[in-house]
Amino acid sequence: MISRMAIRRIIEDKRAEDPDYDKEIRLSCPSMASMKQVTDSELLQRLKDRGIEVDKNWMDQATTKYLAAYQIADAFDPEEEDSDMVWLCLDSLLQRWFPDRHSFELIDEWMQQGYSATDQSAKCELWKQVWDGVLNIMQRASCRTIDEFDTAFGGTQSVFNWVQDYETELLNQSQKVAATAQQRIELCEPVINGLSTNTLLTEYFQRSLAEAYFSLGEFERATALYERWLTDDPQWGWGWIDWSDNYFIFSPDAVEENPDFAIELLKRGLNVPNVRDRSDLLDRLASVLEDTGRVQEAQPYRDQIAAEVAERRSRTVSVPMATPGNARTATRVNPFGSAPRGKVGRNEPCPCNSGRKFKKCCGRNST
Repeated sequence: MISRMAIRRIIEDKRAEDPDYDKEIRLSCPSMASMKQVTDSELLQRLKDRGIEVDKNWMDQATTKYLAAYQIADAFDPEEEDSDMVWLCLDSLLQRWFPDRHSFELIDEWMQQGYSATDQSAKCELWKQVWDGVLNIMQRASCRTIDEFDTAFGGTQSVFNWVQDYETELLNQSQKVAATAQQRIELCEPVINGLSTNTLLTEYFQRSLAEAYFSLGEFERATALYERWLTDDPQWGWGWIDWSDNYFIFSPDAVEENPDFAIELLKRGLNVPNVRDRSDLLDRLASVLEDTGRVQEAQPYRDQIAAEVAERRSRTVSVPMATPGNARTATRVNPFGSAPRGKVGRNEPCPCNSGRKFKKCCGRNST
């Protein structure tokens, strides 16, 4: 079921696009922007006209019990036609009187402002506030996981989906501002250490964490992470792939390319019985061999891929559709657009004109 805050956001977007609709509902449903112009005394009077009397001390106590202004509004059980007005008045007062106190409405507003931001640096800073707010509310509400938070949150966008978008923005920003990698680490660690109950999401953030350490030149720490993870789960195919990527395909500037070691890692992964995503491992190994001029050596792996694809097709009855939130296949968006198709050297400037190397830009998205 669509959430209350999501419905509110849809209404706000529609009234911004349709002046006639805005005029039609203005009295019964004032816009969030217009509420910012109303004084405290006017807000309190509107509440009083509906039989609700509050002050700053009362609201202070209410925020220890409730996580959202709409929860406070519901506690008063207003008439249906007054419910939106009561909610907006309380939300406006809450944000004015306690600007440092996070609420679901504030988290949702910051999250959507970030999606609208065109400046990547500003987006990352704003979304850092969102993440800090999420962690703060989780602590206050004794939420143990992102799933538990989302169940209570009911925002326009789930935190499960948003946190993957945030990580992608930090990845892109860290390629321009290296210090952003530390912010990426601060995002990944709590997700890995218990906030995620989704295996794909956890694996996605494990790879991102190690990648961030590599980009900072902390090779021993990154290597220790992969060794521990792959000792615990040697069948994690994408763990082997991403470890090898940091030495060749997507090696950060801080890492000296070592294609032989990348090949060794991929072969170690392929030697694991029942390794997951075996075809992806084969494809990456063939790509590294081809990119280093060993085309004939790569061909047997290409043949294996073709054979496995043919076998799967012969056994396939129906193909399940991709589902939202599949963290492993989440696309990392290039804000500069996509490079034209064609063979481009990994260390050449990306054709999309981002100013970055191809391997750091569209090469990452296309692989």
